[in-house]
Parts: sequence; structure tokens; C-alpha cells
Amino acid sequence: MSIPFVFPVRRIGSWAAFTLALLVNPTPSSAATAAEIQAVAVVTPPRIDGRLDDPVWRQAAVIEGFVQQRPQTGEPSTARTEVRVLYTRSALYIGFRGEEWHPLGVLARSLGRDPDLGDEDSFAIFLDTFGDRQNGFEFRVNPRGARFDQLVRGEGEFLNPDWDGVWSARTRIDDRGWEAEIEIPWRTLRFPRAPRLDMGINFERQRRAVNEQSHWRAIPRQFDLHRASLAGTLRGLEGIDPGRNVVARPYVLARTVRGEVDDAAAYDADDWDGEADVGLDVKVGIRSSLTLDLTLNPDFAQVEADDQLVNLTRFPLFFPEKREFFLEKANLFRFGSPSNLLFYSRGIGLDERGRTIPIQYGTRLTGKLGRTELGLMDIEQEGVRGLPTRRFDVLRMRRDVGTRSSLGIMALQRRSDDDGDVDEPTHRALGFDGDLNPTDELLVSGYVAWTDEDGLGDDNRTWGTRWRYSHPLWVLTYIHESIGRDYAPRVGFVERTGIEVNALGWEYTPEPDWKWIRRFENQGFFYWFDNREGPFESRYIHINPVAVGPSEQRVSVFFERDFDRLLEPFELGSKGKDPDVVVPIGAYTYDYWGALLETDPSHWWTMSFEGRWGEFFDGTLSEGTLSLGIERAPHWKLRLEFERARARREAVGGKQAFDSDLVRLRVGYDASNQFGIDLFAQYNAAEDLMLSQLRAHWIFGDESDLYLVFTDARDDGSRDWKPRRQEGTVKLSYARRL
Repeated sequence: MSIPFVFPVRRIGSWAAFTLALLVNPTPSSAATAAEIQAVAVVTPPRIDGRLDDPVWRQAAVIEGFVQQRPQTGEPSTARTEVRVLYTRSALYIGFRGEEWHPLGVLARSLGRDPDLGDEDSFAIFLDTFGDRQNGFEFRVNPRGARFDQLVRGEGEFLNPDWDGVWSARTRIDDRGWEAEIEIPWRTLRFPRAPRLDMGINFERQRRAVNEQSHWRAIPRQFDLHRASLAGTLRGLEGIDPGRNVVARPYVLARTVRGEVDDAAAYDADDWDGEADVGLDVKVGIRSSLTLDLTLNPDFAQVEADDQLVNLTRFPLFFPEKREFFLEKANLFRFGSPSNLLFYSRGIGLDERGRTIPIQYGTRLTGKLGRTELGLMDIEQEGVRGLPTRRFDVLRMRRDVGTRSSLGIMALQRRSDDDGDVDEPTHRALGFDGDLNPTDELLVSGYVAWTDEDGLGDDNRTWGTRWRYSHPLWVLTYIHESIGRDYAPRVGFVERTGIEVNALGWEYTPEPDWKWIRRFENQGFFYWFDNREGPFESRYIHINPVAVGPSEQRVSVFFERDFDRLLEPFELGSKGKDPDVVVPIGAYTYDYWGALLETDPSHWWTMSFEGRWGEFFDGTLSEGTLSLGIERAPHWKLRLEFERARARREAVGGKQAFDSDLVRLRVGYDASNQFGIDLFAQYNAAEDLMLSQLRAHWIFGDESDLYLVFTDARDDGSRDWKPRRQEGTVKLSYARRL
């Protein structure tokens, strides 16, 4: 079987134009709600200094009446919150004032860009700029001016916290609480072009001293701020203009390198190799709802190193994407399930061992035309280390259908030149997916996809469906997934093929009025994996009751019973060495217990422990992770993590044993909201390897930054900490609006 149609790159323009002509509705959908804010236009904007004392703020109506989501759902907030909204032709302005009466006062530790603000006081804005009741932008600020933003798709089903918009915020803490002034330029947002616009809007306030979360428009506790269909409406925006949205961002880079991580002798044999490089990123706002991104010779030297991981499963590890070009609008290009992705951007510019492959250029066109969201991507990767030059082409479209539902299509192609050691056939993939919301509580998702290339068999299809019912107390999920034996997403990620999967998950979250327990998060799941060519392959049953304390402390004891049928031996050991544990072919049922303990995450010190003990195939396994954190607000943060795993089994030749120890140390110093230094050091005992990375980051202007990065890899095999690889990089990016 092959894909129903061929997806030639040379016809991508005409094919996309034809499809758009069928799908695009030039009139965006908009739904009115009872809660409205009348937009107030001003000529002179307020001064963004964290003080709501500019006379212009008096022109805006006071928005108040926030409603608790937690702890007392539906009750008025216990502290007064006021919000004001103004706008000019070029920007949206939000003023916030939050009273605080609790003796602990305002609680905030973070200073840097995009910190985790989940356990601090904060104020957040959600904007549904297209009024489609599905997608939007979140902007969040804490009392110390730390900013966090993210893109929202599918009412929070998919979030992209790595998106960084251009906006500013200033805050001030006083003896009555805190206040903030926020400026969001229209050029940062995407919205339809019209003389008069309405947008979905909602606000959230988080008060950590009493663990209270409240919203302007009430949200049931099974949902969150991203529930666009529950937002209010910002009405009457007239004459707003993103302006000429063209930004050029060239970079210059100097680097010196010595040695190789995978070659212990290379450091002594090599000298320091210096190099300089330049590149360019250009962002062009073709219209207010459509953006073209171009990158030439991109370099991602500033990206944080991957965590060292020890794989205790039979399946490949999944590493998150961290590169900026691929992170922006990443949710638009998501297709499939977490363990079966048709597109996985780490397959571009990185080899299977995570080593960098130079990218010559990349283009991406994203945006929304009427009710259709569009994404096009074209990237060329250099041929290195025996790999050929590869070109990747991706098409993604999703069309809103009715209210809070959508249908989509994705097509991919990977073409290779004949300049590598291996002659690679052209790879193509095609998929269709959809999200339907027949009721507020029920979500039904589904997808079907094919991969196609010379040499693959006919069983090259995958499909899946997910049903989720959300109730204030219950969340029930059913998943079915089918993956063909010959299904092979070369630019994607799949754990295993040739299987049928059935899964049932549940979560029960009562909130009793008890002194020491705020709520329960009782969870469980059942997974069944059928081998399509034989008896069933795996079964996992997991039961996990969780008790959550008044300050978000967590205590849990869980139980799991697993069954695995090994069709080939399962090996555990260090990379490049003979395996320490080899489990032979056979059928195995094994049980184990586990525990979780987390202290108050808002305290200046935190501790968490998670471990499991019990059977492992025909042997035993004990593993645990201990994490300790210290935060000296607002500048210093330190986190130390220790992971240990011990696998044992009896074999014919004697006892087999696999030991693994991982240590991670993160130290961060934020001098201000614009400058910070981070140290990330890791020790992997199984690989006899210590990796460390020191990064200094200075943000200046709206989008310009300077990075200084030093990485170091050392071999502990002979206990002399011999260097394997060292690299120093200075990278300056300067953004210029044209």
C-alpha cells in the first residue's frame, strides 16, 4: 500500500493554493458572551513604570469581581483585584492592582525570563485574538517583574511555553499588595484585519499565601485559564495596526573547540580549533495574521544541554526540542500521540546521538486565514558524517469547524542528495486529524496517517482516537491506537510498531474540607498492547492515590503490575560496552510499589523524592530520585538531583547486575530581569562522564541578546577527570526593526 497521493515539493505552491481555496473562509468566527469589556482608545499611552498613577488610566473602567477557582470554587476572591484596559493604534495596555491582606504578604522569588511561576503570586492575561474560542496567547507577570508567555491551542490541549513575544511589564510592591503595568504591542499578536475587532479575554490572579486562584470570568475547576470558550469579550477595537512588521536579526559568533565526547583520546591529539560564523533570521509580517520566518545558517550554541538519562525500557528515549526556530508555533505542527509523532523536529539538524548537523537555510510560513490555520516549512540540512544533504518540506493546516472543533491535514517529505555514504530513498508522509467537542465536558480526537518510501511494506498506516470526559470531580480517558508494522516516520518519533493499543485512564479529585489535606488526586491507568502478528505483547496496570496538602505538599504511594512478552532479548548496560543484564526471550509478569513525597514548592527550600521497588522481568529493580532546591529570592537558585537505579537477576553464568547513578546540579543567578548566569553540571556514573555548561545571557532591546557559553566534558574512567571535549562560544544577536 502507498500513500493515496504523491506530495512533490515543486508543486507545493499550487497544491497549497488549491487547498486554501477550498478551505479558507475569509470571515473569522466570533462568539459573543455575556461578559464584556468596552475597549477604550487613547492617544497618549501610560508610562510603563509599575505605577497606576497616570491620569490616562482614569479613562478605563475598573474590572473587578474575580471568582475563585480554588480553593472555594465559585466563591468571590478573598482579596480585591482591579484591572484596567486601554489601547492605542500600536499597543494594548493592561493595568493591574492586587490587594494583599495575608501576614505572609506578596510571595515572589523569580526575576528572569520565562521562569516557572506556578508557585508564586502572579497575574495573567489570556487573549483569543481571532475570537475562535480555541486558541490564544497567555502573558503572565509576577510581583518582581518576571515575565512568562506562551501560545495556546485547542483550549489548552497544546501549549508552547517556549514562544517569546515582544512585550514589557513593570511592577511595584507596597504595603497593601502589588500592581503592574503591561504593554503588548499589536505587532506581537496575530489577528484578522478589520475596521473593528472583538477579542476573547480573561484574567487570572494567583495568591500563593492562601493558595488561591481566581479569574475575572469564572472557570470550573476541571479547566484552566486557557478555556477560550469561557472567556469574556474585549469589544470595539478600532484602527489597530501592527505596523510594518519586518525584523532582521543577524548574529555573529566566535567559537573555539577541542576534543570529542565519544573519543577519549581526541582531546590530547587535537589542538584548539577556532572559528567565526555569521547568520541571519528575518521575520516578515505579511499581514496581521500571517508571518514568514527565514533563517540562514542558524546556530543553536546557546541552547541548554540535554539531560543525561538512563534508559530502563526497551524503547527509544524522547528528548524535548529546545531550539528557538523549531519551538515557535511548534504546537501547530504537532500530529499524533506523545509516543507516535508524525513530525518530530529533532530529526532535523541533529543526528541520532544528538550531535549537531549544520542547517543551511530554513523558511516557515505560519498564520491564520479566516478559519484556517496554516503552516509551511522548508529546511535544508548539510551532508556530514556520511549522511547525505537532506531537504525537509512540511505542510500543516487546521480548519475551525463550528465551535471549539477543528479538522486538519499534514504532509511531509524528506529528499536526499546522493552525496552521502548511503543512498536514501525519498520519504513521504500524509495524515488527517481532528478535534471535536460535542459538549463542554467531552473531547473526541482522532487521526490517521501513512508513511511511504521505496522498500517499505504495505502495513504502513497508523490511526488513533482519544475520548476524554472532564467533570469537576472525574476525568475519564479512553485511547485506541493502531500502528502498522511498516509504519516508519523518518521525520517523526514512534516507540514501537506492529501493535494495537487500548488504554483507559481515570482521575478522581475530591476536595474535602480537612485541615491537612486540601484535595486528592487519585489516578490510575490500564494499557493493553496487542501484537498484530501474535499474542498480546504488554499490559500495564497502575494505581496511584495522591494526597495534596494545604500548601501543595504531595504524598503518594502507587502500585503497578506489568506484563511484557519479549520477542528478542532485553539488554541493560552502558553505551559501547557489553550489557550488564540480559533478559532472555519469554513472557514476564512482575509487580512493584512506589512512593512520592514533595514539600511545599513555594518555600525557600524544597525537597522531593520518588522511588520504586519490586520485581523487574525475572529479577528485581530499585530506583529513586532525590531532589533538593534552595532559592534565595530574588537572585539565587540552586537545585541538586540524584538518581540511582539497581537492577539484579540470576542467570546461568551467575548473578547479573546493572548499576546507574546520575547527579545533576543547576545553579542560577539572576541579576535582573535582563541578565542571568546559569551553571548546569551532570555526572553519569554508568558512562564515566561528567558534562557541564556555563551560560551567561544578557537581553537588551526588545529581541537582542548576548550569550557566553562554555561546555566541558570529562572522562572519569581512570578517576583523573581527563577532559574529552571543551568548547567556548560567544554569540551576539542584534534585532533591527525595518
